[in-house]
Amino acid sequence: MRKKICEGILEGLTIGDAAALAGVGRQTVNEWRRRGEEEPDGPYGEFSEAFELAKLQSKKGMIQKLLRHEDPRWTWKLMCNRWPEEFRDRIATEVIGPDGGTNPFRVEINSEAPEGGWDKFWKSAERRSFVGVQENQPAQNGA
Repeated sequence: MRKKICEGILEGLTIGDAAALAGVGRQTVNEWRRRGEEEPDGPYGEFSEAFELAKLQSKKGMIQKLLRHEDPRWTWKLMCNRWPEEFRDRIATEVIGPDGGTNPFRVEINSEAPEGGWDKFWKSAERRSFVGVQENQPAQNGA
């Protein structure tokens, strides 16, 4: 059951979906993970470690797909929702008050798509050089 949950996480499922496919609830998975933190040398600790590794491998796979797929919009959207603090488009700043203290608010500017749309952005030289093709070389494999 625990292996099935980790396989689901590796495939990109949410915790709730991976748990349901394994026949348990999300709360059970969270409890196993909590117990794994308390008992790192026991079976719950092994599960917690395998679970975290599956999450990292899932993220790695999505990043690789994002970089190589001809139309990465949906992968990007999934990544922004799954890991918003890492992948969401935003500009954030804190405003400093007259006495040097921080004001109790934060300004964020979010973006849906780059200027000119995704098609123009992903077919540009920046994408080719970002995935390892030099600008002066012809693109290979549609990159």
